[in-house]
Amino acid sequence: MPPNPDRETVVYLRVPAHLKEQLQTAAQNAGLSLNAWAANALRLQARLEDGIPAPPPAAAPLASPADALHAYLTDAPLTTPCGATGTCPGLTDPPEALHGLLWCHECGIRLG
Repeated sequence: MPPNPDRETVVYLRVPAHLKEQLQTAAQNAGLSLNAWAANALRLQARLEDGIPAPPPAAAPLASPADALHAYLTDAPLTTPCGATGTCPGLTDPPEALHGLLWCHECGIRLG
């Protein structure tokens, strides 16, 4: 059985002290720990290296507040752009922005 590609691993980096101070300042300005900030920066760089993919065909448009209210009042589940139904963190949390494009932080598909 192949290893799980989504498992977390540890990466150790050696950087000069002045660079570490710059990275810590950037992390504090973003309201993140240095570890979380560095992991996010590495993930975004990896995404850029892969190229920005075209959005897949959406199963549904991104739900508007009116869509969410209608679904709530009629007790109907919302369909997310990736095709999932029900409550999706990608609908309630702000999408991830990268170079003016929006990404669902939960499933990773491009929203627009």
